[in-house]
Amino acid sequence: MDTNIKINCNVKLYYNVKKNLHYYRYPLKAKAIGVRINNKGIEVPVYKENRLRSDEYVSRDFYKTFPFHIPGENGKLSHTRERDNRICVEQLEKGRYERQIQLDRGVVPNDNKKGSGDFYEFYEYWIGNKEYKESSLAGYRSLINKLKLFTKRDNLPFEIIDYEFVRKFEYYMQTTPVSSRGIMTQVSINKRIQDLIYLLWQAHNAKAILVHPVTNWKYKNAESKKKDFLTKDEFLHLKDTKCDYPVIKSYFLFSCLTGLPAQECRNLKWGDVKETESSSVIEYERQKTFAKWTVKIGNDARQLMGKRMGNDDSVFFLLPKGSSLNDKIKKWIKDANINKHITPHCARNTFAAFHYAINKDPFALMKAMGHKDLKTTQRYIDRYLDHYNANVMPSFSM
Repeated sequence: MDTNIKINCNVKLYYNVKKNLHYYRYPLKAKAIGVRINNKGIEVPVYKENRLRSDEYVSRDFYKTFPFHIPGENGKLSHTRERDNRICVEQLEKGRYERQIQLDRGVVPNDNKKGSGDFYEFYEYWIGNKEYKESSLAGYRSLINKLKLFTKRDNLPFEIIDYEFVRKFEYYMQTTPVSSRGIMTQVSINKRIQDLIYLLWQAHNAKAILVHPVTNWKYKNAESKKKDFLTKDEFLHLKDTKCDYPVIKSYFLFSCLTGLPAQECRNLKWGDVKETESSSVIEYERQKTFAKWTVKIGNDARQLMGKRMGNDDSVFFLLPKGSSLNDKIKKWIKDANINKHITPHCARNTFAAFHYAINKDPFALMKAMGHKDLKTTQRYIDRYLDHYNANVMPSFSM
C-alpha cells in the first residue's frame, strides 16, 4: 500500500476474489435505543435492528465501497494509480462523513422495493401497494405537488426533511398562492402537513427511515369559517331562480332535501334507488365512511331525479366536479341575489339545519346524515341550532 496516503477515518480493507479487486469499507456509528441484560448479567446496548452494532453496519448494503490499487512486488504504483488512490480516499472520507450524518438522522439506504432514500420514490412505492379512498389520494397528490413547488426539485432525500424543513414548508404555503384559490387557509395547510407526517410514519414503519424526523409538530390554530346554509326562504327563492345548468340545479336542491353529498350524487346509479308505489329509498355504502346508509326520498326530491333509467345509468348524468361545479353554483347563487358563500357542501349543511329544526333529535340526524359517530353530528347541531328556527321542511313542486 502507498504509505504516502493518509486515511483519516476508520476503514477496513477487503479483497473480492471473483473480481480480483481490493476495496475499502468504512464503518458507521449506530445509535442504541436502549439497554438489556445479557446472560452474564451485563448491560449491553439494544439497537433498532440486529444488523446494527455499536461500531458499524454489518450488512454490506450499508457500506460505501471504494476500489483501491495495491502495489506490486516492487512496492510501487504508477502515477495514474496513485492519483486514483488519492481520489478514492478523498471520496471515502467525504462519503463516510455524509453517511454518518444520514445515520445520525435516522436515514437508512433502501432496497429497490422501497426507493433509494428519496421521499418521492418511497411515496410511489407505498401508494402502489395500498388501497385508499380517492379523496385521500387527492390529498397526497396535492402534498407532493406543493412539495415540488416548494423545493423546486424532482427528488426529495429523506435526510433533508426535519422540523425546520416542515416549518419553512408551512410558511411557504402561508405566503405563496399555490392553489387555484390563492393563499391556502390554515385548515388546508394543517391537512397537508398532517399528510406529510403520516407518510413519514409509513416510511418509518417500512424501515425506509430509522427515526421519524418530525414527531412533535405543533399545528397552528385555524379559525374555521362559519359554514353557510340556506334558510327556508332562500331555498325556495333559489328553486325559482333559473340555472344555466339544469343538472346542477336538480342535484343541489336534491342534496338540500336528502343530505347526499356531491360526490355520492355524482356516483349515484338508478340501481341504488329502491322504489315502490308508496316510497323511494337509496340504499348503499358511503364512500367516506364505508357505512351502510339508507336515504329516504320524499316526493319533491324524487321529482328532481327525473325519469327512471337503467340500473347502471347515472341519476345526475354529467354532473361537474371540483372547481367547475363550485364556480357554476356561485354564479347561480349570485343570480338569485343570495349574499352568502355557498359551496356544494352547503347543500348538506342546509339539510342538517332543516332536519334538526323539525326533529330536534341528534340520533335521528346522525342516522339521516349517515354519520358513524355522534360527535360528528354534534358539530352540525352546534353550528346551526342557534341560527335556524324554522319548524317546517320546505316543500315545492316542479
